[in-house]
Amino acid sequence: MTAVDVSVIIPTVNESENISRLIFDLHEGLARNGMKYEVVVVDDDSTDDTAALVSQISAVNPSIKLLSRRGRRGIGSAIFEGFLMSKGRIIVTMDADFSHPPESVHTLVNAMGRYDVAVGSRYMPGGKMNAPLSRRVLSLVLNRVLRLILNLTVHDCTGGFIALKRTVFDAIGEIKAKSGDFSFEIIYKSKTAGFTLTEIPFVYRWRTTGKSKTNIVKFGWVYLRSAINLKLHSF
Repeated sequence: MTAVDVSVIIPTVNESENISRLIFDLHEGLARNGMKYEVVVVDDDSTDDTAALVSQISAVNPSIKLLSRRGRRGIGSAIFEGFLMSKGRIIVTMDADFSHPPESVHTLVNAMGRYDVAVGSRYMPGGKMNAPLSRRVLSLVLNRVLRLILNLTVHDCTGGFIALKRTVFDAIGEIKAKSGDFSFEIIYKSKTAGFTLTEIPFVYRWRTTGKSKTNIVKFGWVYLRSAINLKLHSF
């Protein structure tokens, strides 16, 4: 169906301090492991040079693609549009701020040999979340509540570092989540559809450049409403 092994989807808003280095690191890791890849950057109306930098890189490397969304934002819809634009038989979602280590992408991809979905996990043995204590506690509590609502065994429902086969995306259809709840929407729909899942530990890195777009308290309530709605109305 496609000559691309892996599509990496990266949503961005004002990530000019990170995006060039991230793309370089992904190229080094994926190419070194013999993978035919593409990186799809979905930029939500950045006011800095993010889109311009990606455009410059793509002019030299056609494996790097840019989707500029003017006048609208939302991680969930950005991920979905990135999926639609991608061609890889395996799709990986990750953040642009190096909280998801690019060197771990091939580990998630390798898990596709046995599973349909691989979830990067901060909360299973071997995983870790390097962040302020308040952020870690709130995130851990939120994930436990989401697991109960959705009856999931996956420890990390909100990390957003996920690899899945294209057949999974084709089966679960449109992603309706507006923000980071896309993560547990993919996990829940994949499980409900009968696909196999595994968790891969990774060490979450706290952002060192740029500005975080996540307010854990604000999004926590959004996630809870989204999970309840997903439970009631999925499929």
